[in-house]
Amino acid sequence: MAVNSVYNSSVSKGGKFFRTSKVPSRRIIVRVFLWGAGGAGGYNAGNAGGGGAAEADVELDPDTSYAVVIGGGGDSRAAGGGTGTRPAGGGGLAGTSGYGGQGGGYTGMFVGSASQVNAVLIAGGGGGGSWEGAAGGAGGGTTGAAGGNGAISGGGGGTQSAGGSSSSQAGQALRGGDCGTSGDAGGGGAGGGGYWGGGAGTGANPGSAGGGGSGYYNPTLTSNATLYSGSGRAAGNNSSLLRNNAGTGGAAGNNDGSPGRLVVRYLGATQLCNGGTVTYDGTYTYHTFTSAGTLTVA
Repeated sequence: MAVNSVYNSSVSKGGKFFRTSKVPSRRIIVRVFLWGAGGAGGYNAGNAGGGGAAEADVELDPDTSYAVVIGGGGDSRAAGGGTGTRPAGGGGLAGTSGYGGQGGGYTGMFVGSASQVNAVLIAGGGGGGSWEGAAGGAGGGTTGAAGGNGAISGGGGGTQSAGGSSSSQAGQALRGGDCGTSGDAGGGGAGGGGYWGGGAGTGANPGSAGGGGSGYYNPTLTSNATLYSGSGRAAGNNSSLLRNNAGTGGAAGNNDGSPGRLVVRYLGATQLCNGGTVTYDGTYTYHTFTSAGTLTVA
């Protein structure tokens, strides 16, 4: 744990000098683990992409609140089921007639509120699969994977500087692209949310799939950071015992994606932070977020 230094100064009151001291500000370093959400499988066929993952040491300022966004798993939309509700973390929407899979949302930690400029650490969401069988791209990682091709190319993966390309809607900052109109009911998959979102697939028959969103770490606010890409339906950093099935992409045929997850870990039983569900395993204290919340220094 890093503690800011104490400084002394003198003030004059009635001709007498008194020494004053500033109380030190207690900054703590924690390890943060994130998983983006998985996209949804196409309602008939087409696996979705798994979410990306990220981890880093983060020095927390006691005078700052950190917003936590947990990616919502993509929803597999039935024929005629419409776009559905946008998953938390900016997962893209399926076409207006349904058929395809939504993109999974990003999971992220932010200074104060969720925006790119406030980002501390992000794991990208996976892209949605198409009705005919094109697979969604996995989330990043540095770059999301592209969605599978149909009659038109699948959505591109988000990068560190731009959203994934698309014939429907390109990925945007913190949001995957939407499929828009369903065309001839080809059932395209939507883009995953991310630092930059993945591009949407298209409903032109046979439909194409959505690309995965990118992850991100702020080099000023983190250290020892690693970004993990998902692979197929599997989430990034898949073998971690802290994952608890977070970030799995939905299988082909009416299967939703698994939501994201964020875990804060530090040594010892003394609770140093507030927020999330707090547990202690005899060595480490954990704060686990499975829905949106706020992390602060206790």
